[in-house]
Amino acid sequence: MNTREKIISESLNLFSRKGFDAISVRDIAKAVGIKASSLYNHFKNKQDIFDTIIQKYSDLVNKFLNSIKIRDNSDENLPNKTNWLSDEYFFKKVHTFLIFT
Repeated sequence: MNTREKIISESLNLFSRKGFDAISVRDIAKAVGIKASSLYNHFKNKQDIFDTIIQKYSDLVNKFLNSIKIRDNSDENLPNKTNWLSDEYFFKKVHTFLIFT
């Protein structure tokens, strides 16, 4: 895992436990094991880190939905589209999706 990935991972962990507002760039840098100034080599600011996490999760959700062949999740009949999925297949796909890498 490179430094950028460590920053994302530690930030997600800290934001999840304490909330976005309670965490500083210094807190993130400390958790990663770098100087706060070094963090700015990878991200503009704390908001940039958060936006990157949101984008990464958005990409994962889209990838997950595409992997189970549901491309239009705005349809009111979405549950009907998933009836063909076996429980085993669905849980395997969900497990893959929930592994944040």
